Order: sequence, then structure tokens, then C-alpha cells
Amino acid sequence: MLVLRAGKELLATPQKALKGTVQPVKITLIKNDSGVSFDGVMKFVHALSYTHQLTCSPTGLVEPIYQADILAKRGLSSLGTFKEYFPTFVPRQPNLQYDIDGLNKRLTMKDSRLESIRFTA
Repeated sequence: MLVLRAGKELLATPQKALKGTVQPVKITLIKNDSGVSFDGVMKFVHALSYTHQLTCSPTGLVEPIYQADILAKRGLSSLGTFKEYFPTFVPRQPNLQYDIDGLNKRLTMKDSRLESIRFTA
């Protein structure tokens, strides 16, 4: 890891380059209410690179960022399918923007049996 600005930014390249070079991930610490030192944050970020359930090797992105990307793609796909098959049930605000709270209630796993099951591995 390379520190760009002391206590604020770092470049992480946790993965092993199998062929060619690796692309670093720039991480900016916006707020730190935990009291953990920046060195501790760097070690934590590095440890998160080894938490993928399918491999013991470090991943190119730290696991929470990797999972967020997968879930964002899944959410966009779910919204597209919902709009295609149930266009009149898409919750909207009076200004015709999406009602995010309404969409979350209809499309998420919250309060269902699937809420505690990991489905992104």
C-alpha cells in the first residue's frame, strides 16, 4: 500500500499480478470516528482483500467494494425487469422520479427468509 496523503488517502494493490500489471484502488478516508489509527485502517483494508469466500488469494478489490459492485448490477437488473413486467407498479414520487423507499420495500430481501443468506459468492 502506498500512502498518498498522510491519514487521508492510500493506493491499495492487494492482488497478485498473474499476467502483466495490477490496477491500484484509490481509497480516501472521509471520516474516522472509530479512533483507529490510519496504519490500522490500512491493515484492515488489506485484510479485507482476503475475505472472498471462493478464494484464499487476495482479490483485486477489497471485498465490500467488490460486493457493492455486484449488488449494484443486480439492483439495476432487477429494476429493469420490474419496469418491463410491472410498469404500473413502479413507485414514483409526484415529480415522476423513482420513489427509492418504495422500490426498496418491493425489491429487496429485507424482512424475508433470504435476508440472512449470502447470495453474492
